[in-house]
Amino acid sequence: MRPRTARPERERLTPAPELPPSLTRHAPAFVLGVLEEVLRVAPPLRAAIVHGSLGRGEFSVLETSGGPLPLSDVELVLVPRRRREAPAVRKALAGVCRRIELDSPAAGPFFGVDASVVSAAGLRRLPRWLLTFEKREGSVILGDPGVRDLIPRVTPRNIDLRESNETLVWRLLHLLHHAPACEAGWEAGEGLGPRVWAYLCYRDVLDVGTWLCPHLGILTPGLANRADALRRHPRKAEMESAFGTDFMELMDAAVAAKRDPSGFACPDVRTLHARVTELLAGALEAVTRPDAPGAALLYTQRNRPRTPFVPPWNPRRAFTLLRRRRDRVGAGRPRSMLDTGRRLVGIHRALSDGSVEPRELPAAVHDVYEGLRGFVEDVDGRLRRYDALQMWWRRFTGEH
Repeated sequence: MRPRTARPERERLTPAPELPPSLTRHAPAFVLGVLEEVLRVAPPLRAAIVHGSLGRGEFSVLETSGGPLPLSDVELVLVPRRRREAPAVRKALAGVCRRIELDSPAAGPFFGVDASVVSAAGLRRLPRWLLTFEKREGSVILGDPGVRDLIPRVTPRNIDLRESNETLVWRLLHLLHHAPACEAGWEAGEGLGPRVWAYLCYRDVLDVGTWLCPHLGILTPGLANRADALRRHPRKAEMESAFGTDFMELMDAAVAAKRDPSGFACPDVRTLHARVTELLAGALEAVTRPDAPGAALLYTQRNRPRTPFVPPWNPRRAFTLLRRRRDRVGAGRPRSMLDTGRRLVGIHRALSDGSVEPRELPAAVHDVYEGLRGFVEDVDGRLRRYDALQMWWRRFTGEH
């Protein structure tokens, strides 16, 4: 019997020796250490796509007396060498990202490691969302640079804006949740101080700009680039009429806060929180009501969807099992993203006209959040069942 020869150890993707300047120039060393740790734990990969703030070179760190406090996440897409290796990569990373978050010197309430595993075939099937544009145009590729060409090209004509609209829902939900703490002066705000909360409000302003740009036909990576494009847009006066005459001033202040969290001019947090909440409510109202101020700015690329948000079920109606199911999230709770958006705008309006006190908000916002969480979990469960049925059908028919 011929003795077995040991297989040579497969080379891992180790980006440490060749980290590109776009990463090393902007990110602190402890954040790069987190990135290397994730890639060290993962099995051999074809590539890793670093996107988000780190990939764009806009990672934010606040210098505090207790050390640096990161205000951005590490966002990764890990591409296995073969599709059948994807489960092994997911298994290797199970629970690892959370452990790295807690054990890292970068540990903090606003820092996280978001690592997803997508095969080459999965990259080709990514929906044409703004997030897909970011992964292609606003990212750094570690490993095989050819994976960038696998990601669909997103243009102002083919972009699906429904996913971007959902960002407004989550941001307004976050601001309303913290409204009582804002009225109390953020005294018990996790001990982070007004500068952090001002930064978070400005981050939401940047999200409004990120949401509005593709509606106006602007697709460019980088928050500062988007703010500059909005400032030079011929419909600038219409934006200021819909979202406030200080809209561009807010955008400029938000860009300054993103660039230098430790040195930007910190305004009164209560006033800023109220203004940003009003801005987000106005933007969300433009999405959910065609007659609202600002609605005329939307969908200028002849890609107006039937609904403003991604539907909660897979549009491919291949299986009647899923088509017959309905959302059951409880009476009085949101049944869809559209219902959630309208309800949040209503809560803000009640807060603005004085019919609801800030201290009365937690119960109302909590009810919306719980209903939405149940809605999302139900959607996720049904989509998982759909994927299982798809896999069974492919095996049954021999499709690949």
